[in-house]
Amino acid sequence: MIAFVFPGQGSQKVGMGQELCHANPAAAEVMAAASKSAGVDLLNLDAEALTQTRYAQLAIVAHSLAAYTAVTKELAKKAANGSRAAGVARAVEAASAADTAKIKASAKTAYAGFSLGEYSALCAAGRLSLEDTVRLVARRAELMQQASAQESGAMAAVIGLPAAAFGEILSKPELAGRVYAVNDNAPGQMVIAGEAAAVAAAAEPLKAAGARRIVPLSVSGAFHTRLMSPAAEPLRAFAAEFNFLPGQGLVFSNKTAAPLPAEADMPAYLSEHMLSPVLWRQEVEALIATGCTAFVECGSGKVLTGLIRKIAPQVSCWPVEDTESLTAAVTGLQMPG
Repeated sequence: MIAFVFPGQGSQKVGMGQELCHANPAAAEVMAAASKSAGVDLLNLDAEALTQTRYAQLAIVAHSLAAYTAVTKELAKKAANGSRAAGVARAVEAASAADTAKIKASAKTAYAGFSLGEYSALCAAGRLSLEDTVRLVARRAELMQQASAQESGAMAAVIGLPAAAFGEILSKPELAGRVYAVNDNAPGQMVIAGEAAAVAAAAEPLKAAGARRIVPLSVSGAFHTRLMSPAAEPLRAFAAEFNFLPGQGLVFSNKTAAPLPAEADMPAYLSEHMLSPVLWRQEVEALIATGCTAFVECGSGKVLTGLIRKIAPQVSCWPVEDTESLTAAVTGLQMPG
């Protein structure tokens, strides 16, 4: 089973997607459609724009979905070529369309995203249209920025400390209810978030417990904590306007590390998702337990590929962000049967 995974905020960089979209018409078509829905050219944002949450989130999602479309179409072409070699007569374009649909509809396909990336996963799996995904991400980013302005927060990566150690440390009276373990990224890598002063104060006891490094993250707020509460209900109300579809394949949840039910109340879920920790380590473990043996990271950077290799060195990982990495992934992957 192939798992398509999608990065979150922080993976953005100037020029991301340009080389891929210039070389790949399928990727360019997705990027153009996303830019039209957003009302801004998401392929050519400068460094200043990418520091703004709204533009950064939209650009990340657009690039991720462009890369996903490129790799699924190239896998379809590979499958069509294999079918012809086996003596199955059909036109190239018809075969490509049929096999692309097969990839997307296969029960042997899974989707997962890190935080913001879960919106890319929902779109890739057919739970949301591209236009609706762009509109929803734009509103989410706006609400998150507003919540961050109301109460300043901070986030930091803690390296070298087991996940089990955080409960006791963060329950100390001076930290309880002010700082939280929010992203379980990989063994020995956790992200904490909360009130800025409390995050800073947590450094000393975490280092005393054995943390090797504590790295402040360049973000505008304490994401996936109660500090995002002012944004949660407005997001639920806005999401209630959208048509969520059954989709195909399995979409795994950051919140539960399990597949999202087709009948899930998605507006309520997305509201809760904004406030809940990202259980990435558990999510990857669940994907593997379901039968995923190959992971394709669609979008900017290789952060998720690195985390997956730490969680499960036995699986194959293919980052896809440009034509070189696209070719490598398609060469190494097999289309699900």
